[in-house]
Amino acid sequence: MIKPILNHFLFASEFYTLVKRIITAIENSSIDEALKTMFLARIKEHFAVYDAALNRKKVNPLTAKMEEQDDNRDNLFLGLRTSSEALTYHWDEAIREAAAIIVEIIRRNGWSIQNEGYTAESAGINTLISELTKEPAATCITTTSLGEWVTRLDNSQKTFEATSTQREELDAIEQPILSTTRKQLNSDLQSALNYLESMAQFNTTAELEELINTINEIITSVTSTAKARKTRRETEKTND
Repeated sequence: MIKPILNHFLFASEFYTLVKRIITAIENSSIDEALKTMFLARIKEHFAVYDAALNRKKVNPLTAKMEEQDDNRDNLFLGLRTSSEALTYHWDEAIREAAAIIVEIIRRNGWSIQNEGYTAESAGINTLISELTKEPAATCITTTSLGEWVTRLDNSQKTFEATSTQREELDAIEQPILSTTRKQLNSDLQSALNYLESMAQFNTTAELEELINTINEIITSVTSTAKARKTRRETEKTND
């Protein structure tokens, strides 16, 4: 008997791994070639589409663009921070005092915010820019001639957020494709496995039994992680 797959508990990548390993097991099995071809044709049709959809989601072309833009805003933030700190040693007292106020504002909003995750960094930079463009900080920016640093940091943040939104929109387009194809693939997989199980019940062979044992090992291996995750979540809810 073939074990249940528990598809609804599996992450998209886990389901992909499960199907991929089952396909490999069938390909490497010693069952009749005509039967092997029939099973693989049934499963592979939607697996190819699922594979493409999943990998497009993984390698969203805007991800690399966001990483580059994040590096740019990190550099601009560090440039503003370093320049402000350097000006606290300026010979002109007015510049020195204005720089000290700016440094304190940066410190309050996150001295090392460039090390935060995307969301936290975006929130911190937006708050920082908002404060620096209002009085009394705005006058301090003018006094220290740091206006261009602030403008460039603000522009880089807006560019980053625009790309982030575009990436989310692209992911949203891909998600229905992934979900629909997964349902179709799971249906095909279940049909193939049910047929394989029926054959083993009515006309079992050593080759069929070996393949079924291998498939069961694969299902156990992949679904054990999902089961453990489900149990852990239920335990956490109970403890809450």
